[in-house]
Amino acid sequence: MSLTFADVKKLVAPYAGRAGKCYDAADTASFARSVMEYLLYSGSQSGIRKLCILAHRGCISLPPEVEVPIKVRIDHKVSTIWNKWYSFHSSSEGFDKCIAANDILIEDGSLTPLAYGLPTNGSVVGIIGTCEEEEGAFVTIQGKDTTGRQVYTTFNGEQIAGEKFLIKKNQLRYGKVRFGEITGITKPRTNGYISLYAVTPITDSRTFLADYAPSDEHPLYRKFIVNSTECANIAHLSMLCRVKLRDSYLDNELTFFDNALAIQLGAQRIQGEVNNDAATANYKRQAVEDILEKEAGYKKISGSPIDIFFPLSGGTIRNIV
Repeated sequence: MSLTFADVKKLVAPYAGRAGKCYDAADTASFARSVMEYLLYSGSQSGIRKLCILAHRGCISLPPEVEVPIKVRIDHKVSTIWNKWYSFHSSSEGFDKCIAANDILIEDGSLTPLAYGLPTNGSVVGIIGTCEEEEGAFVTIQGKDTTGRQVYTTFNGEQIAGEKFLIKKNQLRYGKVRFGEITGITKPRTNGYISLYAVTPITDSRTFLADYAPSDEHPLYRKFIVNSTECANIAHLSMLCRVKLRDSYLDNELTFFDNALAIQLGAQRIQGEVNNDAATANYKRQAVEDILEKEAGYKKISGSPIDIFFPLSGGTIRNIV
């Protein structure tokens, strides 16, 4: 099971600085991030994960933990990845003659606050919180209605851009505006994850749109287009991804590390360097690499070189296959 950032801090606190620090010290949080970065760059496969996801209507958005997709299969067929500069491919450069435009994952070059698009005809939207939040904690959703006009609503007697939603634990809070497009999300730092849904109030049906991590305040994700000869409404994607750390972590946020021993060894290696203990630092460095290689070998499934990466935000938690 993935460790939370609080778990990582508790593991590394005894090795922070020259002789350890308190768990809740600011230096411990910085040290914990340094240890995770070190582990990410150690071992031949520690920075690579396998991500499985369903693309809806030919679009996906990758969570912030994904640095870059390296290889991809679309509906179980080996496919090609084009980055956001694909639009510069021209006949004068010969790209259209040597690259088939079938079964390609194309980076759109734009950003979106959603993991999955709204229904074709737009929808009322709603949110659900997973934890108790401070009184008066709201999520603001901005966008356009189904006619293309900017959405404005009245809140506390004043007109605001977008629609506000009060965060309540395990309660669906939906509005009245039928959004045709969502362009921005603003939320406070929260105690738990927030889920966004397209809602049909009459039938109480819900379509999942995105998950937002506690530290997300203005979430935006890189948008990709799935260009497939099958033209299916739903496409199965599996890809090798190089991963990275999030910009920041709160204590209750999940990391993509689950090996406590590797965390401790990494912290001990860095402390050895701080204390100018080269022998200990070199020994711990080798121990870290050994355990990461053994872990990667243990997690091989049917010849796959790495384990399954469970995205921590960006709307793919509920869509792992």
